[in-house]
Amino acid sequence: MNIKLNIVILILITIFLGKLIAQSGEWVIGKSLTNIRLSDISSSDSLNKMIVAYGKDNGYVSIFKSEDGGHFWKVVYTDSSTGRHLYSKSISYPKKNFSIAQYDSGYVVRTIDGGKTWAKYKFAKLNSGFSQAGWQGKISMIDEKYGYLCTSNTGPDRIFKTSDGGLKWIEINNRFLGGWNDCLISELICLSKNRLICTLVSWTLNKEGIATSIDGGENWNIITNPLIDVKTTLCNFSFSDSLNGFLSGFNSDSITNLQIPILFKTKDGGLNWEIVNREIRSILKRGGYPFISFKDSLNGLMGGLSEILKTTDGGKIWVSDYYNKNFANESFIVSCFIGELGFAITSSGTPFFYQPRITEVKAEKKKGELILYPNPTSTTVKVKLQPGEEELTIRDVLGKEIKSYKGIGTITRTEEYEIDVTEIKGGIYFITIKSKGGIRVKKIEVVH
Repeated sequence: MNIKLNIVILILITIFLGKLIAQSGEWVIGKSLTNIRLSDISSSDSLNKMIVAYGKDNGYVSIFKSEDGGHFWKVVYTDSSTGRHLYSKSISYPKKNFSIAQYDSGYVVRTIDGGKTWAKYKFAKLNSGFSQAGWQGKISMIDEKYGYLCTSNTGPDRIFKTSDGGLKWIEINNRFLGGWNDCLISELICLSKNRLICTLVSWTLNKEGIATSIDGGENWNIITNPLIDVKTTLCNFSFSDSLNGFLSGFNSDSITNLQIPILFKTKDGGLNWEIVNREIRSILKRGGYPFISFKDSLNGLMGGLSEILKTTDGGKIWVSDYYNKNFANESFIVSCFIGELGFAITSSGTPFFYQPRITEVKAEKKKGELILYPNPTSTTVKVKLQPGEEELTIRDVLGKEIKSYKGIGTITRTEEYEIDVTEIKGGIYFITIKSKGGIRVKKIEVVH
């Protein structure tokens, strides 16, 4: 009898998970940020995101924030104090309450309270002869203290580091040798406190390259990979940890006048790179800047003109996940986060978010609605139990078990059960309560 009962329960669980773990989904257009031109995006977790942009008309830099994964945005900073146009190219948002952006004239602006208040600092003097726009470089923070930034088109470009969250910046040695001493730094990313990597453009050598440092910029290693030649343009880094990462780019074909996307992969923090062998076809057939975002060594997104592509095998095979001809002249900047979720935004400020088709199993009428509170939560959640409920499980959107609480079936009356969620990453989860009479499910949002 027990064996038959176990089989029935197993079947019920299988049916439930089949409904819950819906792998397919769709890209949904969010509310547009009007009259802007997007520069950069950064996320502290799956819900909290910031983008930096400048107005098409007035040119003033603005920072927008979303606290719900990109559905809705609000302006948290605008700078028009100088009476002239300001432009920003980069923002870094490593922690929920800390964010910092770099823009022209040698300034950074930072917040330590999640965007409620901002302070502006001068990180370097503007040398005569350098254009204002030359200070629109890249900024990358590993946490709320340590990070790096670089200038752009200041000939040669310069790199600065901070150890106090951007209050003070110290210029470091980046006099690259062997024809790279007067180069442009097109991309920079901080992988750890002392490890950083950047892409270079040498006008002397008429080619692009990669430079890495493992001692905070005191010494540099120039990657002389023969796969990167004069036809190669390097674009965008995406690292899932300090060692494993990808670099996008394209090769220009002078005969066909096409830009053929290429993808490089590293397992040692950028010291060695190899080309990812992909299917024989031109991904991003409509062209565009191949912006990539990988959440691990297998799963990633790529954005181009009017199109978003997806890979689940480390970049070998890409499939078109979204295409909209109405954005034919705009590039998609993409971002991966928890589970199968993703986020993208066009250069003109139209946000998209990936919405999995997840079906919640409705509670039986005689059981009533499963009550959770507070929801959303960042610390604990209280669950209203009913007599005979034996097991409580927390699963992510893919059905993976995060936490399980057994032995609560000893209760004989309706009461509360409190769960600590402080160690669970921010995101959407499902709480399942199981009893002999059936299963109740409720969605919960964890925010940190």
